[in-house]
Amino acid sequence: MRQKTLLPFWDSALAQALQGSMDAHQIIDAALFHNTQPEVWHKIEAVNAEKYLDNLLSNEWIKSTLALSSGVTLSDGSRRHIPMLDFHIPPNDVTYATVVKCLNSLAVGKFAIVDFGKSFHAYGMSLLDAGGLKDFLSRALLLSPIVDTRYIAHQLRDNQCKLRVAATPRKPTEPRFLGTT
Repeated sequence: MRQKTLLPFWDSALAQALQGSMDAHQIIDAALFHNTQPEVWHKIEAVNAEKYLDNLLSNEWIKSTLALSSGVTLSDGSRRHIPMLDFHIPPNDVTYATVVKCLNSLAVGKFAIVDFGKSFHAYGMSLLDAGGLKDFLSRALLLSPIVDTRYIAHQLRDNQCKLRVAATPRKPTEPRFLGTT
């Protein structure tokens, strides 16, 4: 079904469960799994951020995933979020235009678009408060299946966004910056 429809794995699996062709209880339990990993946080000041990030990316300890968290603390102590999205659409020129249209339609400012091999990632350039982030993510859900709905569900559960910013052993494609909206 997944190959025929190009739907994400879990959408295909749950659709099969709807048709009674598999044990729905097992697939539902597996679909609801939320992987909470132990995290190592690095506070990065705006000054020298590029040098600090280059150092993080070059360290040998990065055998798992280096991800950017959306949480930003401003100088006045308030907290904001960088809007981020993971798309379920293979990168090419036509789909790039679709991603740009989706991001522009969400109307929360400009985004940097990155090709991660199997999909696009988008990193916002404007900050949102917690309510704005929730609104952004919930509106992005309406663009399913172009956006990765499971990514959004996990971000809503965590009250923040996270996106991978470097290749990993499991996903060895180096990110490639494509442009901005």
